[in-house]
Amino acid sequence: MKKNEIKKICENLSAFAIDRADLKSILSLIEKKQAVNLVTVEYELALLRIISVGWSLSVNLENHPEKDEFALCFWNLIRDLSKDITDISFMTAGEGIDYFNIVKQRFDQYLNSLDKSIKKSDPASAIGPAFAEICKEKKNPFIIISGAKIFNLAVSSVKEYLESVISI
Repeated sequence: MKKNEIKKICENLSAFAIDRADLKSILSLIEKKQAVNLVTVEYELALLRIISVGWSLSVNLENHPEKDEFALCFWNLIRDLSKDITDISFMTAGEGIDYFNIVKQRFDQYLNSLDKSIKKSDPASAIGPAFAEICKEKKNPFIIISGAKIFNLAVSSVKEYLESVISI
């Protein structure tokens, strides 16, 4: 596969990873009456979406000869987007956040949850509770389901997309 084809696929995946349409629909399902910080939930859903796309890319291409090229390309695009977010946060708030470092930290947290999971065949069963814990809503079923849902949506969409553009 040519480098420009890999780059185009990764650009599409990174655009999907940062798309917020699904996030808004999931947030609308969380009852407004709940004492939940929706800003935190939305922020963490956005991070989880990026992580889910990257994770799914690697899992779906596990036996693909160009798996590493895809992963490197995708994460470099996310790093570039993260730099833009970091720069904007510095200009608007006067202090910088290292958004890519936050993505990496969350990725490690979710991988740790997956490693500890009893149900290896159902990663969402580990991701949902981990998401809720990160949101400081450990016992809230709506938040658990929201994390599991964004994960499952991202994973199934990435798989479907990859199957349509390359043989996996």
